[in-house]
Amino acid sequence: MPARAVPQSMTPILANVIWPALILEGRLLSVLVIAAGLVIEFPFVLRLTDLSPKRCLVADLTMNAVSTLAGIILIPLSGLVWEVSLGAAVQAIFHLGTFNPAAWIGTGVFAALTNAGIEATVLRFVFKQRITKASFCWFWLANGLSVAPALLSLYLHPPRL
Repeated sequence: MPARAVPQSMTPILANVIWPALILEGRLLSVLVIAAGLVIEFPFVLRLTDLSPKRCLVADLTMNAVSTLAGIILIPLSGLVWEVSLGAAVQAIFHLGTFNPAAWIGTGVFAALTNAGIEATVLRFVFKQRITKASFCWFWLANGLSVAPALLSLYLHPPRL
């Protein structure tokens, strides 16, 4: 049975599907945002692990490298989760479009949560660190502070859509 082709009239619609996390991902991959994230998260790694300062630096670099690579796929997916769950509710209740302030904040929260999950996993399995609920919340905060410059850049220099 042949696959159904997408009608010609639908092609532009499918090509233009975009949500805030796709735009945020590009900003998260900028050198300045990555560098800021490393600096912001290092004190958290130092305080929340039993690693030496030198080993904390290695852990910080490793966990951020892994979260950057995995985040290329997972950040847009987490943003899509936001869009079809809480984001959809916010849009329906307040009659807002996709690119509203709540969507940007929600996307940032989900991006920070995703990165914290990836980084906690690296700390646990690669560096053999115990990750408690409290330490995970601290790493989520650290990642929120790391995502903030990317969100701020979107406000200061909005993308042309």
